[in-house]
Amino acid sequence: MKKIYSSFLHSAGLKIHILGLIVLLLCVNQAQAQCTNAPEGQWPSGTITGPTSGPICPAGAPPYTSITTSAYTGEYSVLTLAVQTYTVTSSVATDYITITDATGATVISSGIQPYQFAIAVAGTYRVYRHSDAACATQATNRTISIGCNSCSPAAATVVTSQSSSAVTNGGANDVQLVRLAVSNKCGTLTQLNLSTTGTTNVLDIARAKVYYTTSTTFSNAVQFGSTVVSPSGAFAVTGIIIGTIDGPRSCYCINWKEFETFKNEFNSLFDNL
Repeated sequence: MKKIYSSFLHSAGLKIHILGLIVLLLCVNQAQAQCTNAPEGQWPSGTITGPTSGPICPAGAPPYTSITTSAYTGEYSVLTLAVQTYTVTSSVATDYITITDATGATVISSGIQPYQFAIAVAGTYRVYRHSDAACATQATNRTISIGCNSCSPAAATVVTSQSSSAVTNGGANDVQLVRLAVSNKCGTLTQLNLSTTGTTNVLDIARAKVYYTTSTTFSNAVQFGSTVVSPSGAFAVTGIIIGTIDGPRSCYCINWKEFETFKNEFNSLFDNL
């Protein structure tokens, strides 16, 4: 009787261990959920080319390209991606992103947004989105965007334009003449080299000033450098524009977060006699 009872205990213990193993496997499977169900299909139609420009400053956020502003969860987009590291974001904080091959058969990686992943082979990929890691779907619009973390930044640009060609009377102050629009610049600006070449009569210029703004609207609130008295020929205006320190490398950026919307403006003003 004792042996039979002992065998029953061992048998029951075995069942408990097997049941525990099954529960553990189910939990592991759920934790590694990879969502490729797409009842809403592909959106938008066609293939989208992935971004090619990276952060303006090292360790900074990349400029993001919108995949769609009317995405549902339970659908996917098709993108052409290079051998780079990308980040996919959603306007809904809890959305779950899954990256697969072109057919959706092989999962590359997955995780909650903002989701960063690496592409080892250039080609076409699917970007799935779901409401959570349980692969839930929702017919509510959200914006899905992608940025390239490892791409090279776009080249810095400087565009010179004549802000105004209006006739100026003698004695007028703060006459806006030249604008330098600088974008995609990571670094510290310390000097602008200017010239009065082309001026009809340099004696008409009593003082030269440079002002700095972060939009195309002129403002004389922030002056760059010091006032130059009676400029003639080539002259330099020295100052410093540092902006935001971006990342552990102490890279000084000129308002890099605003470059997607604005261009930095250097408005050269001359006070006329």
